[in-house]
Amino acid sequence: MTQPMLFEVEVETKAPDTRVAVLDRPDFAVIDPRTIPYQIDILDQWVEAASVWVTRWTNRNKRGKSPETIKVHARAFIDFFTYQLPAKPFVPGLDGLSRAIAAGNGDAMLQMARLVREIVTECHTQYRIASAQGQRSGIKPPWLIDVTDVERWELDLEQRTHYTTQLVRGPRKSKRNPDGGTKKVSVEKRLSNESIAQRVAALSSFYIYVSSKHVVTHQDGGMRPLYGMNPVSPLPRHEIFQYGKAIALNADQIVALLKAVRANHTLTGLRDMALFSAYLYTGRRQSEIRELTWGDILPGGKQYQTKTKGKKDHFEKSDLPAPVYAAIVKYLKAADRFDGLQPADHIFIAHSDRAKHLRTRDGRSLVADTYSPGQQPLSSREVGRLLKKYGRKAGLDETQLHVHVLRHSAAMLRKAVGDRLEDISQMLGHANFNTTKIYLDHMDGHKDVSWKKVEALIGLDDDDDPSPIGRG
Repeated sequence: MTQPMLFEVEVETKAPDTRVAVLDRPDFAVIDPRTIPYQIDILDQWVEAASVWVTRWTNRNKRGKSPETIKVHARAFIDFFTYQLPAKPFVPGLDGLSRAIAAGNGDAMLQMARLVREIVTECHTQYRIASAQGQRSGIKPPWLIDVTDVERWELDLEQRTHYTTQLVRGPRKSKRNPDGGTKKVSVEKRLSNESIAQRVAALSSFYIYVSSKHVVTHQDGGMRPLYGMNPVSPLPRHEIFQYGKAIALNADQIVALLKAVRANHTLTGLRDMALFSAYLYTGRRQSEIRELTWGDILPGGKQYQTKTKGKKDHFEKSDLPAPVYAAIVKYLKAADRFDGLQPADHIFIAHSDRAKHLRTRDGRSLVADTYSPGQQPLSSREVGRLLKKYGRKAGLDETQLHVHVLRHSAAMLRKAVGDRLEDISQMLGHANFNTTKIYLDHMDGHKDVSWKKVEALIGLDDDDDPSPIGRG
């Protein structure tokens, strides 16, 4: 008989559920001694290694991972080790759990460790059952994975389909047109090459960690890595282009977008004008503008400093364009905040408590009880929602609009007015000029400046009347 699934983990952003079933330590007699040539508590070691890797503390001396990276790592680990199980476990709240881990929440880290233990233990249990029955197991514990297992999983990712919901805006709903208005339509999609490559790279990162950084003590007292190979490395990777989906708005589209924002003659309209002007004039990343505090703007408003995203992780000081500073001051004065602002106060904040009324599918609040709109910046989701709203009013395709498009657009505007590559790279905060060049060349497209020379060489005349192509 097949042993029932033992995933009883309910992942939440609060304290961990103490009712999670913890399995007895399994008998390791079935482990091939050629694979594990030394006697250690293999299950506990692998659980510890996987937990440390997923919960960002791969190297405590370096900057911690972002919530999105933690989520990608956790999703890749969970998916790989459970994709062939008869009943796949559903892990709710992975976004919230990842954010809590990134913030250093010890309870969230403990929950992730328990989830990892359940997964690793279940994989080993299924392997033991199949071995005891003389069968070939369809799933293995982490220390028995080989290249074939990873290749099979990657093929499964390529063949998977999922459904996403898109909003289709039709004619306005009325008595004569009861079927009009906005409708939700399910669209079948496959995972993109970028998504597959991201998950495979995350799994490779896990095996690199256990084979190089997670060391254990052997019987002879020596310290050596937990594992000796990376089963992902022999496989070819999906060919992807870093900026394959990068797009930019042209000058006319940007003007239309700002006109739509300016048409909102409310306090939030003034805030949004200052916010989107800052994105378009400075070209900075979403969090670098969204999380600006009053102390980040230097006296007089001629310069500002922002904490960079990525490996550099430091504050950069840049000139603040006068129109941006003027829009910020106008908004702050209209909100009656200008005179009393403290250096730690965020500039772009919500002016309603609407977020307190938002609920998850199971009825829980999306924000903490202590949530106060005036004490924290706008969420990234809210900024994206506002951009799409103004984009619709400007007649733009909202499905192509996201905040990073404004960064691309700012770069292309600087190129259009003749800025040097070095200046654009410095504005964007790129560490390498080549990154900026690839960035701009992809969005600008290939310029064909030699076609006239080719025309002269092959001798075509403008007066030539080409014969019609036959249809027979």
